[in-house]
Amino acid sequence: MKKKANKKGFTIMEMLIVVAIIAVLVAIAIPTFNGALEKSKEATDVANVRAAYAELQVAMLTDNASLPADENAFKTTYVKQTLNYDDGAKEDKFTYTKDTSKETATITYVAKKLDGGHTYTWTVEPADIQ
Repeated sequence: MKKKANKKGFTIMEMLIVVAIIAVLVAIAIPTFNGALEKSKEATDVANVRAAYAELQVAMLTDNASLPADENAFKTTYVKQTLNYDDGAKEDKFTYTKDTSKETATITYVAKKLDGGHTYTWTVEPADIQ
């Protein structure tokens, strides 16, 4: 009896090599995707805080609104979206500080991944906009 010389399919060794190559490619890709995800979350937070700042400015111009007393009042009134890095998340990147002596407020967001680590600061000065 003669065995067939025509073998079809892959050997177990060939399959293991392919799986190993795929595993290496996935191991390289995951940190890249995580870094991009972190950057996008920070960019979203910056855009949301900038929008809240703009809304506060408009409210002060049109409705004669006053500065929120503290960070919590600012967030509940003007920040419409939940920030990705807010209160007890990885780190506290957002601050709102009101200086009652000058009647100004400073809004700060520290982005560690965007622009090589950039701090965004917006200052609200009611005397300048009225």
